[in-house]
Amino acid sequence: VSTQSTGRIPPKSLDVYTLDNPIRLTYSNSDNTVTVFAGFSQLKTGSWVVLRHIVYGLNAFDIFSSSDITLKDVTIYTIPGMGIVGQFTENISLSRVQVIRRGDRPVSTTADASHFSMCMGTISITDSIFEGQGDDGINVHGKFVVISRVIDQYRSIMDLSSLLRGFLGKSVQFLSLIHISEPTRQAEIS
Repeated sequence: VSTQSTGRIPPKSLDVYTLDNPIRLTYSNSDNTVTVFAGFSQLKTGSWVVLRHIVYGLNAFDIFSSSDITLKDVTIYTIPGMGIVGQFTENISLSRVQVIRRGDRPVSTTADASHFSMCMGTISITDSIFEGQGDDGINVHGKFVVISRVIDQYRSIMDLSSLLRGFLGKSVQFLSLIHISEPTRQAEIS
């Protein structure tokens, strides 16, 4: 819902509607309009509707297998994907980074404003603003793998083909989700 004076969506006023049935779009060349046939029974004339055709695609910044990266005084207005993605990277710093809507656009990124996976060291975010993203403002996580075979009490086989390629020569910790209270074990990836 937008305010009448600015036409922009006010902060903290987004409503999420589920569809009663699948979407069908029709485009008319004669009057340059798109008609949406969907179960939007809750919506009223003048309501904003965002149809995301791309959620994950292009990212504004892809940081991969690097170290000591700083982004400073950066503004991202829109991108069909995530704003900043860091993977297999050590020490990332964002200072005065903005992922914001521009003008009357209802969204900035179609997915996360910032997304960090399998990173090491420190992820520092200061004096930054994330708004209007299609998913998380800040998403920091690792990855889980499944043990395919236990050889003995010290050795197991896991498929890490793509998961740990950025960690060759590094130490990683393993923990059991079944026995989460047990101390973690360390190993070097070679």
